[in-house]
Amino acid sequence: MTGSTSSSNTFASLQPGHWFDIANSHMAGVAYNGPLASQVAETGGPWAVMGAWSGGTFDPNSDSLIVWGGGHSDYAGNEVYAFNLATLSWTEVTNPSSTAGGDNNGVLSDGTPVSRHTYDGMTFISGTNQMFETSGADAPTGGSDGNAWLFDPTTKTWATGG
Repeated sequence: MTGSTSSSNTFASLQPGHWFDIANSHMAGVAYNGPLASQVAETGGPWAVMGAWSGGTFDPNSDSLIVWGGGHSDYAGNEVYAFNLATLSWTEVTNPSSTAGGDNNGVLSDGTPVSRHTYDGMTFISGTNQMFETSGADAPTGGSDGNAWLFDPTTKTWATGG
């Protein structure tokens, strides 16, 4: 793949196999910094949502890249982010959950998953309009709980996926 940062190049004319640098499109601009920030920071902070062995999946319904991650000792925030291709902007889809009171098996006290290195364990299931995630290295220990999760970006809710 080749890179392009030319201002004459437009996103709409981008050909397959090429990159386009979208100005002012850094997730850091919407990264969580609320009351739980110090609780979930771990060693890396929100950069680890993508930077620490995590990834994303494409939601064709909203034309968005959904990003979720962190994990191990890098970041304990389990918030979800999305980059919308129509608006070329990031949003924080959900806030992180408190890490207090989890069950030590990958589930936080509010029933949502702990953050984790997602590696290549995320995909979008068009038939259910949900993100599927499995495996990874859980925060804060790096162990894997073996749980599978579904995230519905419309309702902003998590459910165990088996």
